[in-house]
Amino acid sequence: MDQKTPKTSLLSRCSAKLGLGCSRADALLPLALLGVLCGLVTGLVIIGFRLCLDYSQTQLLSSGQPYHPERLSTQWRLLLPVVGGLFLGGVFQWLSRSHNTQVGIVHVLERLNYHQGYLPFRSLLLQFLSGAVSIFSGHAVGREGPAVHLGAATGSLIGQRLKISNKNLRLLVGCGSAAALAASFNTPFAAVLFALEVIVLEYSAASITPLVLAAVSASALGRAVFGAEVAFSVPALELKSATEFLYLMLMGIVLGLFAASFISVIEQVTRWSRAHSFLARFFLAGLITGICALFVPQILGIGYDTVNSALTGSLLDLGLGTVLIILLLKFVAATLGLGLGLPGGPIGPSLFIGSLAGTVAGSFAPSFYTQASAPGYYALLGMGAMLGIGMAIFWLAMFLAFGSTPKEVFLISWPALVVLWFFQIALLPRWMTYFSFFSIIGLRFAFQIFGPTILMMLPNFLMLP
Repeated sequence: MDQKTPKTSLLSRCSAKLGLGCSRADALLPLALLGVLCGLVTGLVIIGFRLCLDYSQTQLLSSGQPYHPERLSTQWRLLLPVVGGLFLGGVFQWLSRSHNTQVGIVHVLERLNYHQGYLPFRSLLLQFLSGAVSIFSGHAVGREGPAVHLGAATGSLIGQRLKISNKNLRLLVGCGSAAALAASFNTPFAAVLFALEVIVLEYSAASITPLVLAAVSASALGRAVFGAEVAFSVPALELKSATEFLYLMLMGIVLGLFAASFISVIEQVTRWSRAHSFLARFFLAGLITGICALFVPQILGIGYDTVNSALTGSLLDLGLGTVLIILLLKFVAATLGLGLGLPGGPIGPSLFIGSLAGTVAGSFAPSFYTQASAPGYYALLGMGAMLGIGMAIFWLAMFLAFGSTPKEVFLISWPALVVLWFFQIALLPRWMTYFSFFSIIGLRFAFQIFGPTILMMLPNFLMLP
């Protein structure tokens, strides 16, 4: 009796052919198609994440109006982070008995280096839920950490479904990460740089092409839903005088110390928190955040509205003393929250803290120069400097901070930012490792410094449209 060959669906056959095509040496076209597919699927995931977060904040916290933490009542400023911390602590405490509860960029890097980039679907669900709850409840963390994890897991799951090689699976993890950042920040070039520097660690046509296509595809989806507006609204800014570079040198030293303190406090808190349960740690993080928010609600959540106020210079209308209080309490809430393990990223708090530190520095500039640059200009430099020195991803910091702003500001600001970074590196060489933030949990990796590649890219980014 003849045995019938089991029928397979058209989708399964196409998936098998695409996966087989990626294993060939000349697999640029299949990899490019995979990059587009990964970008579109990741873009949908990130759009869902942002819509879930935006809808819950506007409907539950603002009665249908745009969400601003300053409008929250006094009791909700305290209760919201505490209740969110208790909920997250309970969920992580329960799951930790039988499952791995690591989330964020740390988890992605661990899976890349020890598990060939295989990320389980369960970790994607946990990151989606915990990231949304953490930001919704006002904890001082960024959304880029959850976004990178969601994108990397999406790319990994697509690769697992297609049964591609481990090398190409790692590339798809990078495509997902780039697509997630592009859809979140509307900065596809910065997203590609992040994936190349942190995830893929390879510069070739076979790796860059899928990354670019994934980032552009996701960014196009994000623009279709959220519009083409950039993340930060920056007015026309300029450096008034070349003599201000002397002031920038001093500013670089101060921000270098501030960034070093940011990383150091996170490391110390993380070491201390290892001996305590998730429930105790997240409750403590929520309690501290809530107490800080009683004085200045601007520290709650991502805080991009406060960053935009700093860039336009209107933040100083609150008074220099109030800006300093916001800066210090955001520093406390962010370092303790990240150190205690809240699911969120450090890039958002770094941009917030850098913008306010730059605003404070810019407020003193008129004391030294009769025609000093606007405080918003210093806020913009502070964002790039704080992110660059704290995370040690200099070129990513430039494109993430300035890639979200108009072209004129980008071209004017990058030389001043280089001056800031130079003095920070010279003063604090021991902090120049991106993984000083991750090494405390046992990850020991090293990155190459792509000096020749950066020099080759320099003429290109000066001619960006």
